[in-house]
Amino acid sequence: MEKADKYLTQKHHNADNLARNNALVLWFDELRRQDVDLVGGKSSSLGELTSQTHVPVPYGYATTSETYRYFMRETGCNEKVDELLKGLKDVENSDELHAVCSKIRKVIVEAPMPETLAYIIGKSCDDLAAMSNQNEPYVAVRSSATAEDLPNASFAGEQDTYLNVHGRDNVIKKVQECYASLFTDRVVNELANGIRKVVSAMAPRPVILRFSDFKSGEYRNLKGGEKYEPTEPADLLSVQKLQLR
Repeated sequence: MEKADKYLTQKHHNADNLARNNALVLWFDELRRQDVDLVGGKSSSLGELTSQTHVPVPYGYATTSETYRYFMRETGCNEKVDELLKGLKDVENSDELHAVCSKIRKVIVEAPMPETLAYIIGKSCDDLAAMSNQNEPYVAVRSSATAEDLPNASFAGEQDTYLNVHGRDNVIKKVQECYASLFTDRVVNELANGIRKVVSAMAPRPVILRFSDFKSGEYRNLKGGEKYEPTEPADLLSVQKLQLR
């Protein structure tokens, strides 16, 4: 798996920002609290505890925002999700909303995991087992969204978390299910209502909303872009060994 191995450069402490931003997996001891854009609030906090304190944190790693984008791009899910969302005419119609969101989640969960990602996530599971001196330890696969805990808004608990996950194949499956949980009825409804508030605030002036797939910081680094990209909503994951007491 030569192609995948380039994403597995272990320990990015001294790597440049480009290497870190393109990494598909980062371990907790490589992370700091300021890495929210890369791995979300939960994982960056666990990273801060692991790397900067003496608090006993179980071993773990995080897939990154780039991993999510890679998955959605390589599987063709972006186009399929866009097409399904175009068919959602009334977000306040709970039956219609549920039908569309269920189809979207089905598309994501049933998409074949790209070989590169399956290798990287599986290899990281094996490394985690070796660190723990256990054969296929039970782990938690938890969503860690970059826009989950903002200074002026909180979206905690909207994406999935799975406990007592056993075996690398099950971990990979739960990764996809966490990605799919970005499109629950509640999340899509809240997003639509947020857009509606923006449009109402600007009325009667026309509003053009563009949903782009910039990497974290790319839009912000354009001239004037810092006004429009304080954070990047993307679902990230952390895989953490459970400490059973």
